[in-house]
Amino acid sequence: MKHIFLSTLVFLMAIVANAQDTEQPTLTIKGTSSASVKPTETTVSFRIEAQGTSYTGTINELIRRVDLLTSSLKKLKFEDHEIVTSSFSVDKNKKYDRGEWKELGYLGVQNVKVTFGMEKKTLLKVLNETTDSQANPEISISFGLDKERQAKLKNELLQQAVKDARLKADLLAGAADYEVAGIKSIQYHEQSGGGPRPMYAMAESAELSRKADVQFSNFEADNLNFQESANIVFYLQSAK
Repeated sequence: MKHIFLSTLVFLMAIVANAQDTEQPTLTIKGTSSASVKPTETTVSFRIEAQGTSYTGTINELIRRVDLLTSSLKKLKFEDHEIVTSSFSVDKNKKYDRGEWKELGYLGVQNVKVTFGMEKKTLLKVLNETTDSQANPEISISFGLDKERQAKLKNELLQQAVKDARLKADLLAGAADYEVAGIKSIQYHEQSGGGPRPMYAMAESAELSRKADVQFSNFEADNLNFQESANIVFYLQSAK
């Protein structure tokens, strides 16, 4: 019985050793790609605030200011679906003064934004029209890619990342007298970013109104940078 047990153990060890000797070698490579492109659209964001001593009064004042801003944008031929509102909130307004919190009534906030093509004239019209509005918004400007161009660029970068990984694999494998025999796995993680890039933030709309024509008369937006990557495990075999 002892002899049978030892024979079986030796047989199993031989199978494991043989499997280790015949396991196909692999090479893990990270392929990368990047691109710098001109933005195709402009987003102007407005933050509107209203203060009041009562909750209802604050809401009514906030709605009034949002309506004023919306009317200004509609004068520039923006449709209702192009004027996007978000982040509506009304909270107690407090101020820390001399070691204690003091209640100052309520503070209401509403964000509004419009997005359009990279047209300098349209941008100037939006700024000049809205800075004169009694809504008195805080204004920020950002630039990005439209969804169609962004999707196309993403696909191009993914293809380039895979090609980059294969080129690296061929180079490294060849230096070790191996060659790529196939792919074992591909891992891809979604890259963050690609949204509008903030370029200007103007807290004082009155000051912006005086400077808008000067600031944007010779304005050119910076390029947007995108990148993608993929981790690929390649099978290798001895070069013949």
